[in-house]
Amino acid sequence: DIARDAAAAELGGLFESVANVYADTGAFGLEMLEGYLVRERLQPVVAQIIAVELRVRVPIVNPRTRRRVGWLSVQTDLVGRTASHELAVVDHKTASQKPNSAHLDLDDQLTAEVYSWWQATGDLPDVAIYNVSMKQVPHSPALLKSGKLSKDKNQLTTYTLYWNAIKDNGLEVNDYSEHLAWLQDNGAKTFIRETVFRTSGQMAAFERDLFEEWRDMRAVGRDPTRAYPNPSAFNCPGCPVRSICVTMQDRGDVSAVIKGAFHIAPPRR
Repeated sequence: DIARDAAAAELGGLFESVANVYADTGAFGLEMLEGYLVRERLQPVVAQIIAVELRVRVPIVNPRTRRRVGWLSVQTDLVGRTASHELAVVDHKTASQKPNSAHLDLDDQLTAEVYSWWQATGDLPDVAIYNVSMKQVPHSPALLKSGKLSKDKNQLTTYTLYWNAIKDNGLEVNDYSEHLAWLQDNGAKTFIRETVFRTSGQMAAFERDLFEEWRDMRAVGRDPTRAYPNPSAFNCPGCPVRSICVTMQDRGDVSAVIKGAFHIAPPRR
């Protein structure tokens, strides 16, 4: 209710036209969260939590002179130790479709989280975990007219939901043991975890590239006409300011787009 009132106050008369969508989205998000909490109890992403939503600020250095030129600010979703005692940084995401795993070896955000933790603490994380909640909610399996549960492998269900349905309907577990075993390994992929590694060589490359990015940003700050787009199939489709970028490319009225669709917040420190 508090969030709804805040949205209504922000949107004014426009809120009534989107109220139903807002409510449905909120309910769907709550279902996703509840599902994730169940999964986290059964299969925690880390065995020991060290830090949650901790922002660290580390120097950007010239790799040749080692002189500090600026600061890199990074907030990692979660840092902890896995069951095998590996130091891990975890990046939480939501996605409508399975992410491209091949991209994760080069993902700049994951590299930045590993690098910043290493620079801030002196401990280089052993792994980086991409922890994804899919934008879909599993449901109980279909109950057939015969009184048995459907074994359709295309159903969006999970091992736990199927097990509960067996018990709730007074059925014999042994009749479904083979399907339960399949679900345990191949059930609804509502959660995806990908573990990748970052080497000392990647850290050196990131530090070098970070310095060059800083130089580019400084140059654009001094002369905004030097700014250029860098489209990415991985990031652009869900980018919240995509409309501004497209309008800039079309040479449209960017100010009108910003004024009509965005709220400019103060810089984050």
